[in-house]
Amino acid sequence: MSDGDDGLPGRRRVTHRPNERIRGRPGGELLGHPHARAELPGDEAAGLEGTEKRAREDEVDPCPFTAQAPAELAGLLAAVRSQGAELVGLTGRGLRVADEDDLHSAREDSRARRHDRALAPVAARPLGYDRWARQAAMDPTFLTRLGVPWLWGADVEKGWLFMRYNVVPVTTMLLAPRSCGYGLERMPIEGGGVVASNHLSALDPPFLGSFSRRTIFYMMKTELLDIPIVGEALTWTGGFPIRRGESDREGLRKACEIVRAGHLVGVFVEGTRQRFGYPGPVHSGALTIAMKESVPVIPVGLETFGWTRKNRRRCCMVVGEPMRFDDLPRSGSGYREAAELLRLEILRLWRQAAEAVAAGFPPQLPDGTPRAGWVKPWQFRRLKGKPRRVSGLV
Repeated sequence: MSDGDDGLPGRRRVTHRPNERIRGRPGGELLGHPHARAELPGDEAAGLEGTEKRAREDEVDPCPFTAQAPAELAGLLAAVRSQGAELVGLTGRGLRVADEDDLHSAREDSRARRHDRALAPVAARPLGYDRWARQAAMDPTFLTRLGVPWLWGADVEKGWLFMRYNVVPVTTMLLAPRSCGYGLERMPIEGGGVVASNHLSALDPPFLGSFSRRTIFYMMKTELLDIPIVGEALTWTGGFPIRRGESDREGLRKACEIVRAGHLVGVFVEGTRQRFGYPGPVHSGALTIAMKESVPVIPVGLETFGWTRKNRRRCCMVVGEPMRFDDLPRSGSGYREAAELLRLEILRLWRQAAEAVAAGFPPQLPDGTPRAGWVKPWQFRRLKGKPRRVSGLV
């Protein structure tokens, strides 16, 4: 026991402050309620500068159980509970009870203090400390506005050519070694178009791009592009956002503009990855773009199901002949009919890819389509003319 103000041993002060930040300290003189605090006389202002004066101070006996018999104490507790009050502390002469307004105020103060403590480590940092890192985390275009894409002229085509020397070898030699593609010569070397593919794994975008001789501007979900640094790097390769599950006129307008300029737009026509290992229903977004701009649709069947970073299996893709739907009406029924025709073609190409994997990647498919490896940098075809700048440049 420590000495109190009067010099007598075993004397402490118990205070109740409903309007201040109060911490519960379990001890012999308390019942453990979170709104009671026991403190030594010399600890009056620790961490509580600028607060109000104490609402109540009492000199109490730290061992109330010696003053009252257990039976009498149990009776007092029962009486307090029957009145609906909340126990705050025990004194040597009885119970001290706080009313409901005081307890509510104390709870609100406690929540506010916890919120301030959560923000304190960031607010207490000196000005300029990791400022760029915090800005990059809050602003998805921070590095773009900083001018990083201008290192290669902010040209998406040059960015893809640069990736032929780093991203493509990593994808085809490390992530999916000894993978192959079929029908790569069917991809148009000029003119606008829509590359429509199924979607089975996270490897699909870089894998499809590794076997393409042209730049593909991928239509990506908004959540992916909101990831700091990663999403921004994807925009440098021509990626642009689309809101899934709703009509996104801005995304479709952007896709039509890219196709009209003579580029290829890549769309995973199922909208999301398929969890059962085979192509699913086709949405009409890719067909809407192609039919409005009168450009071909290049169907692609991917067999990448089961690929993970721990299971780096051999994958395969088959490119089909370009499809046109100029004879179908540009209406809801026409888009649905075109989507069904595209679904059947992608399903056929996927089956060919799956059979090629099962057969050990033969030199050619049963229909005579030759096998090919990933596209080398000197095989890549850049679109001539006005460069397509990185999206989001200021």
